[in-house]
Amino acid sequence: MRKLIAMSDIVPHWWRAALTIVAIAGMSGCVSEPGHNNYFSEPNLPIHGRIDKAAEDTMAASLGADVLVFGRIRWFDNGEERTEYRSGWGWNVWLPFFRTQDKQFGLFVVEKDGTFTWRIPRGVYISNRLRWRDPWDGVHFINPSVAFEATDGANALCLGTLAVGLGSKRDIIGKLLIKSVQVRIDDDCETLSQQFHAKYTDPNLVAAKSLMRFDPRMPIPKELEERSNMQDFGLAISRSLMNLH
Repeated sequence: MRKLIAMSDIVPHWWRAALTIVAIAGMSGCVSEPGHNNYFSEPNLPIHGRIDKAAEDTMAASLGADVLVFGRIRWFDNGEERTEYRSGWGWNVWLPFFRTQDKQFGLFVVEKDGTFTWRIPRGVYISNRLRWRDPWDGVHFINPSVAFEATDGANALCLGTLAVGLGSKRDIIGKLLIKSVQVRIDDDCETLSQQFHAKYTDPNLVAAKSLMRFDPRMPIPKELEERSNMQDFGLAISRSLMNLH
């Protein structure tokens, strides 16, 4: 009988580690707005192509063709709401996006409390994935099919709150198993606008409403679907390599 050779016997450990890094790096977007941090400060959060919080001293006159969009993510796991959404070495969530006007990809990240204020070019933004990193079990994703339009003439737009509810459990070794997913968009722009203006104090920043739209049947652009599938494949490879002994 021919002896089966384990992958770990033919692939050096350093090479598997390198492949894992490449696969994970492939999950990041590539746009002109870089993140403010680096791998060493936030190793559990993608770096390249991400959009972080806009500077609080942003003035309306400096926006040019850009717009500020703000809102919040709320996350419930088995009915329990998260209180921390961004941790250098812990749990993190990000929203890959596709901008239809110029077919650009990137990543939206949120602050520790789940709020966000992003400075972005005007356009229509679509996301068919929401990814998060579980500190015990690595990267996971769900398919929220969310879009928003940042085309209004206002220089600040409230997107509302993206609320995610998961039903989950862990197996005997701690692997996260998703049993159910619920997504909704809440219109709490009155509160969000008050919070926005408390930090962004230029009186010329006038907020309007342009709520995110959740639609499971939303048509997904071919470019976004292909990229998402490629990232999913990279994630599967990285998981397989990490599980080799």
